[in-house]
Amino acid sequence: MNLSIRQLQAFREVMRTGSISEAARVLNRTQPAVSSMIASLEEELGIQLFERQRGRLIRQPEAVYFFEETEAILERLQQSARTMKEIASLKEGRLRIACMPASSQFIMPRLVADFIRDKPKVKVSMMMRASAVIEEWIASQQYDVGLAETRPQCCAGG
Repeated sequence: MNLSIRQLQAFREVMRTGSISEAARVLNRTQPAVSSMIASLEEELGIQLFERQRGRLIRQPEAVYFFEETEAILERLQQSARTMKEIASLKEGRLRIACMPASSQFIMPRLVADFIRDKPKVKVSMMMRASAVIEEWIASQQYDVGLAETRPQCCAGG
């Protein structure tokens, strides 16, 4: 299945407005473009969402069900875009920190407090473990930041 966001947006506006022409106006598209998106959506889904009668669209029961699904999908996409913008601006998200016990008591609390001072929606969690464990966690991407004592890496042939 190869549905596009534009098809879903066109369908949503047709359902909201009850008209392909009005949906085209709202979406700033041409009526033939919206009509084509609806036709390709119906073809892709393998069902007829609208019955055409004397120039009017009659919603089929499947269209009503699919409208609810479409609203949920488009809302989720919008929410994801908002969240990503907030994460990009470091305003919202989650930060997982792994650190040695000694640094977890003095260094990290101050650093974290400075970092989140203007970021009330950033959630921070911190776990204390030995350096070897922290290295594994960071390598496996279980944590975002790690503070550990590491052994110097030996060079090949050295």
